[in-house]
Amino acid sequence: MNTTELLSRASRKLERHILLGSKYAAQRMTQKPSQKLTVFVAGVQRSGTNMLMDALERSFETDVYHERDPRAFDNYLMRHPEVIARLHARS
Repeated sequence: MNTTELLSRASRKLERHILLGSKYAAQRMTQKPSQKLTVFVAGVQRSGTNMLMDALERSFETDVYHERDPRAFDNYLMRHPEVIARLHARS
C-alpha cells in the first residue's frame, strides 16, 4: 500500500470517527423518541449490506453496530444475548 492509499484510508477513518462522535453528542442532547424499533440486517457477500449499514449509520436517529464493531460482534459473530440486550437498552 503506498502513501497516498494510507492517507486516504486514514482520512476515511477519521471522518467516520468525527461523524460518530458528533452523532453521539447530538443524540445525547436531544429528546429520545418514546418508541424504539430494532432491526437486524442480514446479507450475503456482495449484496450491499455494508452500503445499507453505512447509510443508516449516517442518520442521527439510529445506532448501528456493524459486524466489525467489537461492541456487538466478536470475530464477526454476534456476542451473547446479554451483551446485545445491554447495547439495546443503552441505545
